[in-house]
Amino acid sequence: MKIDFVAGALPYAQQLGWKVVLLGPRWKLPFFSKEKGGNGVNDATSDPDQIHTWGSVCPNGNVGIACGPASGILVLDVGPRNGGHSSIRALVAKGDHFPKVPRARTGNGGWHLLY
Repeated sequence: MKIDFVAGALPYAQQLGWKVVLLGPRWKLPFFSKEKGGNGVNDATSDPDQIHTWGSVCPNGNVGIACGPASGILVLDVGPRNGGHSSIRALVAKGDHFPKVPRARTGNGGWHLLY
């Protein structure tokens, strides 16, 4: 599957107002490391010109989304290798409620729940 960074990032930035950051291809870390002058999640932007610039540098990069105040969202990472599914089931069994929210499948078979 070919990744197109710009096509993936622009809808988040333009339609939702979320701040995005260029991640390395098939990777979860920022493309521009601190050694290369990057500032990690602090580089995140919703500026289309910057997104196009990043896309010209690394057209097949992954899209990262800055969570928290930057984009106004919180993401709960339910990862199976760290017992996330078991933790959620245990919390539900104790009576905790998890509302239905948008979610995205992760590469390791888990979920990102968006609040």
